[in-house]
This record gives sequence, structure tokens and C-alpha cells, in this order.
Amino acid sequence: MSSSSSLHEPSPADSPEVFNPIAVYYAILRRKVLFIGVFAAILLFGVVVAMIRTPQNSFVTVLQIGSAYGSNSVSGRLVEDAGGVVTKLERTVVPEIARAWRSEHPEGTVPELLIKAKSTAGIVLLMTKAGMDQQSAVSAFHRSVVEKIVQQHESLVMAQYQSHLSEAQQQLDDAVAESNQLKESVAQHEQRKKLLKHQLERLNAEIDELSGARQAIVEKTDGENSAPALYIAQLDMPALLEHRDALEDELNIKQNLVLSGLKRKIVVAQSNEKAALAEIALLKKEVNSLRLTRIQSLASPMPDHVGLSAKWIIIMSLLMGLLAAWFAVMFAEYMRRQLGAWKRQH
Repeated sequence: MSSSSSLHEPSPADSPEVFNPIAVYYAILRRKVLFIGVFAAILLFGVVVAMIRTPQNSFVTVLQIGSAYGSNSVSGRLVEDAGGVVTKLERTVVPEIARAWRSEHPEGTVPELLIKAKSTAGIVLLMTKAGMDQQSAVSAFHRSVVEKIVQQHESLVMAQYQSHLSEAQQQLDDAVAESNQLKESVAQHEQRKKLLKHQLERLNAEIDELSGARQAIVEKTDGENSAPALYIAQLDMPALLEHRDALEDELNIKQNLVLSGLKRKIVVAQSNEKAALAEIALLKKEVNSLRLTRIQSLASPMPDHVGLSAKWIIIMSLLMGLLAAWFAVMFAEYMRRQLGAWKRQH
């Protein structure tokens, strides 16, 4: 069989209602130029699309909201609710940064932000879709936005810390001042006790001297002349005895009670002083161990799953090219049959 006759083996026109793979094969051979042309055109189009297609990535920045400053304990509360952070970003921070970005990059475009919050985890996500060639610009824009929140939260935490620290320092100053004042009062009362003791000693000496004088008068005078002298000797005795009783009462009872009360107050003041010092130490320890708002990751690229990759575009081009070339051959064969039928009729 010649080459010419082989190309005219059974074709779809000979059995139009039955699919004949051999006939299709010979039809493709007859129209191989058309088949290869259509296939190559679609494949080339797919390669061009794959080459010029800009790969899209979702650049994601993760912002971890820090803990609120508690009273000598990390309470677990966030310094600001994640939803509130999103609202603040959308309404004030992002527009402000965008205006500054436009003034600094008049020829560039402002990266578009999609902001989401995971309230249970205290996380805010900032996402921008762009090509890898824009990563540095997206990273700079994301940093400008999130650092605004980080700075605000740090200022808020430090303000809370300074407020608690000032309150604790005031309590310490008050306790120290009260303790010093009480110690001063104790010293004054101790000095007064010494003065009272000296007064009592002098008074006892005076009473002893007066009693001795009375005894001498009794011994030196006879019974007739002793009465006037005894009267004179005992004239000041009741007042002296009463004064001595008052001094002993104040020295042994009143001053001791006052000193005892002052010393108890000193113990309380010193206890308050120690408590204030402990509170200050705890406040400083907490602010050093507090989880502050921070950037967990900055503009990390994540492949965008919307659309096909370049590899899959080429694979689909191969498949679509084969299918389109086959349809083109079948259409050409159909038109050939129609043209042959028309010629036979005329």
C-alpha cells in the first residue's frame, strides 16, 4: 500500500456514527500541520502566561498583644483587647501611616492591608498580597504600623507601672516619716522620764531632810517646847508628799503607758515600711517579667493558593493544546465531509 493510499484509510467520514480511533489517527496524520500548529500555539500561550504571571504571596505580620500591668501579679488580662487594636489600626494608625508613606514614596503605591484578630490568643494579623519583589516595601510598611501599637502599649504599661510605683513609694515615705516621728517622740519621753526621775530623787532627798530635821527637833527639845517646832517642821510635808506621789504616778505609770503605746506604733510603722519595700521590689520584678506587646513575625511570605502555579499552567496548556488540536482536526474533517457532500449534490 502506498503512502498516499495510507493517508486515505478509513476516516470519520466513512463511519460518522461510530468512533474509530484508527480513523482519528489517520485524520491527525492528514492534518498534522493543523494539529501541531494549534497545539504549539496554545502551549506557547501557556508558557508565556506562566512566565509573565507575577507570583502572589500573602505577607503576614503577627502582633502579640502583651499583658496588662497588674497589682503585684501578672493578671493575665491584655493591655488592650485584640478587637480594639484592630479598630484602632483601621481608623487611626493605618490612615496616618499611609499618609506619611505617600509623602515619602510619591511614585509608589501604599500596600493594602487586611487586618484580622484572634481575640482568644491575643493576636492581630496584618496581611498584604504582593509579589516577592515587593517584600521589602511591605515589610517596612507593616513595621511602621505595628511599631505604633507596640510603642503605645509600652507607654501605657510604663505609665501604669509608674503609677503603682509612685503609690508604693509614697507609702514607704509615709511609713519612714511616721517611724522617725515616733522614735523622736520616744526619745523625748525618755528624756522626760530622766527629768522626772531627777526631780523625784531631789524631792525624796528634800523629804528625807525634812524628816531628819523633825527628828532632830523632837530629840533636842523637851515636851513643853516641842509642839511649835514640830508644827513648823511638818508644815510643808503634806505638799511634798503629794508632789512625790504625782511624780511617781507620772514616772511609773503614765510615761510607761505612753512609751509602750509609742513603741507599738513604731513596730506597726516599721512593718508598713517593710511591706512598702516588698511591694516596690515586686513591682520592679513584675515589670521586668511582664510579657510586652511584640512582633512575633514580620511580613513572612506565605504562598497564595488562589490561582495556578507556573508548573500547573504549563501542564494545563499541554492538555488544553492536545484537546484543542484534536477538536481542530475533527472540525476540519467535518467541514471536508460537508464540502464533499455539497459537491456530490451539485
